[in-house]
Amino acid sequence: MARREAGCLVPLRRSARAPLRCKACGEEREAQMVRRMMLGVAVAALVAPLVAMASQASADKGTYLVMSTHDPGACMKSMEAVAKDKNLAKKVQWGCMSGDHTAYLMTSASSPEAAIKQLPESERANAKAVKVMATSEALHALREKGPG
Repeated sequence: MARREAGCLVPLRRSARAPLRCKACGEEREAQMVRRMMLGVAVAALVAPLVAMASQASADKGTYLVMSTHDPGACMKSMEAVAKDKNLAKKVQWGCMSGDHTAYLMTSASSPEAAIKQLPESERANAKAVKVMATSEALHALREKGPG
């Protein structure tokens, strides 16, 4: 068989009784396979706590409906303050044209206070955040805890 160069990546072949061998040179690659397996285990051990922390952080988050009221004469000022943040402007809905002078924001946050902090500072004084759930989540919570 041909001599294998360092780092041979030719696919392996396995016989019923023999260890893994390089198809090009026939060299056993059990040690290389063990090293790869150990590397995989080490990576998994490092990543697992990070995944657990990320899932805990997302479990602590909730969906909030943030409502910020303003006077009828302050519509333009309120909208301009929100429009300074283009991402926020895409998410805020306004009731002004219906006579309800309120900005509505549906957002994900860790607390009501964190949800309100997503608004410009000038809009926070009259803001209120309510944690909301999708129907399926609410039904599950009611079945688990009961109304309250």
